[in-house]
Amino acid sequence: MHDDYSLAQLLDPHGEPVALRAQDVAILLGCGPDAARNLMKSEGFPILRTGARTYVVLKRDLLKWLDNLEKKGRKRR
Repeated sequence: MHDDYSLAQLLDPHGEPVALRAQDVAILLGCGPDAARNLMKSEGFPILRTGARTYVVLKRDLLKWLDNLEKKGRKRR
């Protein structure tokens, strides 16, 4: 059986994490861990549940989600 953080421990060929926990998202976005957790719980955010109360986001999905937000922001200008 896998533990809750097995996905977060996987690395890509460059040694970068494949999946990110809230703490990792907070560091990448420059916000606090509570803000990152709230963001990850928001509708439309691409999370993967790894347990009853734990979740991660695949790094590629986070980057795609951020790119889509940026594109939507440009359309509004």
